[in-house]
Amino acid sequence: MTLRRQVLLQTETIREKIEREAVLQERMRIARDLHDNLEQELAGVRMQLELTAATVENAPQSAVASLKIAKTMISHSQAEARRSVWELRSQVMENRTLPAALSATAGVVENGAPIEVKVSGHTHALPMRIESNLLRIAQEAITNAIKHAKPRHIVVHLAYEASGTRLKISDDGCGFYVDKAPDGKTGHFGLLGMRERVDKIAATLEITSAPGQGTNVDVFVPQAENDMKSE
Repeated sequence: MTLRRQVLLQTETIREKIEREAVLQERMRIARDLHDNLEQELAGVRMQLELTAATVENAPQSAVASLKIAKTMISHSQAEARRSVWELRSQVMENRTLPAALSATAGVVENGAPIEVKVSGHTHALPMRIESNLLRIAQEAITNAIKHAKPRHIVVHLAYEASGTRLKISDDGCGFYVDKAPDGKTGHFGLLGMRERVDKIAATLEITSAPGQGTNVDVFVPQAENDMKSE
């Protein structure tokens, strides 16, 4: 029994060390990506502005088109930077369960509506890739709500169901027409980012909203994905 306890302790120590190294490597990757992406985006913006300066007098329409492209590129850079900063700054998945990480996320949001975090069902650990992407989806949904909807209240509900795990972010903001929502082509990447993360974990995403009726973002991860080992 003593040997078994020692083995368990050593196994836990090794696991924690591997997780810390994985977190460090992920931070380094994010930092590299942030640097490379921003450098490329800023170089592209500079090129568009130079083109604008060269054509503003003789071809004003071309100059306007270049400015629009530069604006879109800047918006994309802001979205990518915000995602990277969330990942580097919040550090909320370290030594925390997903419910605790969601609560910590709600606690760092500034100048926004009150955020209520609810958890139902039997709480259990999910593969790291699923928990990480669910957390980022919640962060993006909260950011979108505060930035665009001006809600008075936001609710984040994490439900551990028999058939899978459900994450729902609801707000009582101004709402919008889902089929007319802006996309990456217009410089808005929040919904696009959420859809990309949903695809990564083989989940489903349903967004319901209407003007004056708030917004619901509903993500469901089937149990089969929950049971898979983290990558």
